Amino acid sequence: MRKLLRAMFLALALILSSSPSFPWGGEGHQVVGLIAEKYMTANALAKAGNLLDRSAIEAVGSWADEYRKDHRGTGPWHYIDISLADS
Repeated sequence: MRKLLRAMFLALALILSSSPSFPWGGEGHQVVGLIAEKYMTANALAKAGNLLDRSAIEAVGSWADEYRKDHRGTGPWHYIDISLADS
């Protein structure tokens, strides 16, 4: 019983002491945009340029995060969960 209580206390202490994580952030989105551009065809780059009004992908990659700050209801629009079994 003591081992269980110690384990529960340790788990609770770790959970309460951790800070929220922001895995991507602006810089992470820029890096992903740069990588994506590297692998895009010329045709895909041209179409993306038209959609983005000639802005670079890495420059606009985090707009959804910025927009979501003031429009909380759009949070679920930002991602799609796909299970590993479906990929």
